[in-house]
Amino acid sequence: HNLPLQSVPVLDISFDEFRVRDLVAGKNKEFRIHEAHVVWNLRDFFKAQPISIEINQLIVDMEIPTEQAFFTQASLGKSAFDMREFNLPWLPIVALKNSTVNFRSAQGNGTMTLSGEIAAAELGGRVLNLNVIFSGDLIQSSIALAAALDSRGNMQGKIAFMNGSLHIPQMGITHFKGNTTFKFTAMQLQNMQTEFEFSDILIH
Repeated sequence: HNLPLQSVPVLDISFDEFRVRDLVAGKNKEFRIHEAHVVWNLRDFFKAQPISIEINQLIVDMEIPTEQAFFTQASLGKSAFDMREFNLPWLPIVALKNSTVNFRSAQGNGTMTLSGEIAAAELGGRVLNLNVIFSGDLIQSSIALAAALDSRGNMQGKIAFMNGSLHIPQMGITHFKGNTTFKFTAMQLQNMQTEFEFSDILIH
């Protein structure tokens, strides 16, 4: 998507780091970053060691067209990953803080607050942790993702859904919770298991 700059950010650049503040982009200022900080070691950089990125107060505003399909066979096909090209060191060390994604659609509006990290692990792997609080007209839930990824593209983890409620024209669910566990081998899904509990279901 085209995201033209709307403001000239404050930049600090040195030999081993890059910092940007007050970045605003998009025709309607729908992409904003209060501060992003990128750090690298030049000697390690040429050895394919990861850079470190810290993002504070990322704000994204999204319009979701009614006809948009998020999970189509075509999109899944385009996302197929060729393991011959997999090289974990490109995945940076990331810290995401105090960030928000706002959704608007004909069915309802919603807000996700996000925080999390991609951290280095033993033997060149990565540990992923992401916490999301979703609050919207149709659904509310807290979501926690925890996963481990090794240098060969093998990943396993768990997504936990807590304190959830659902309100759609056909049905209301006062409370739900659950979790999904998953396992990838060479970036290909091998197993997924989901369990949910629902209470106080009202059919309209």
